[in-house]
Amino acid sequence: MDAIQMISGQGGWPLNIVALPDGRPFWGATYVPKENWIKSLEQLVELYKTDKPRVIGYASDLANGLNAINLVETDTDSERYSQEQLDTAVNNWTQYFDTFLGGHKQAPKFMMPNNWDFLLHYATTAQKPEIMDFVDTTLTRMAYGGIYDHVGCGFSRYAVDVKWHVPHFEKMLYDNGQLVSLYAKAYAATQNPLYKDVVTGTLEFVQEELLDNSGGFYSSLDADSLDEHGNLEEGAYYVWTEAELTKLLGKNYDLFKAYFNINSYGHWEADNYVLIRDKSDLEIAEQFNIKISELKTTINESLSVLKKEREKRSKPRLR
Repeated sequence: MDAIQMISGQGGWPLNIVALPDGRPFWGATYVPKENWIKSLEQLVELYKTDKPRVIGYASDLANGLNAINLVETDTDSERYSQEQLDTAVNNWTQYFDTFLGGHKQAPKFMMPNNWDFLLHYATTAQKPEIMDFVDTTLTRMAYGGIYDHVGCGFSRYAVDVKWHVPHFEKMLYDNGQLVSLYAKAYAATQNPLYKDVVTGTLEFVQEELLDNSGGFYSSLDADSLDEHGNLEEGAYYVWTEAELTKLLGKNYDLFKAYFNINSYGHWEADNYVLIRDKSDLEIAEQFNIKISELKTTINESLSVLKKEREKRSKPRLR
């Protein structure tokens, strides 16, 4: 990524780098249309054949540049970063906080666990309850959102909207690894049972879906899977229609509908819904005049039914 940023001035995905046999890059690009990609490769082959010293020169210059920008020098002149400077930086940062839905005031919304991990530590050590409230809002809304797979657990890549509802459905190992750590720390700090459930569920997802028999881990589950017509479609494995849910859940459907917003709030596109919460267990239990334990039992039973049904679908590909 450093190389592509030096070559083009910006990074991004997909990341394509062409390197010498010794690993030094000399050309790179992000997205390239198929026709241009073929032409580019042909031109690079021709350049390497006819003017190899020029290619090696590019690679040497780029390698020197990469070494320079990654050189960490000990700074003995500057004063230590003060608590006052840190407070000012965080205060400036707060203008971008979405205090109602969590995260930043923008879409798409990436989860960026290192940000909330830092703010969790900052709020705890500096005793900043307003920052802790924001972290709690963010972690709760992410766990409530469609970006979290309520049926099979684990987090998708990012949300395309501001309410963490509709994700890019790819599930990455490194995202989920960082989020397990974040939610575990948040549970240690707050004892919020929601955070504990997220940690347990996400670890179960990783073990069930990404762990190979050899003991290694796959890096991701693809966003696309085959729909009922045999076509690759993003999110096909994860979404539900109201007709499906009504048929599968029977007498539990009304409670499930309220809990996961099978309504305009949870609607995605066509007839498909992405499960999303916006109320606590206590609020839903009071709405239906039942105990929280009864609510959890019903919801867990319903999710188990959906998981068994979902396993009949074509699964996303492992990578």
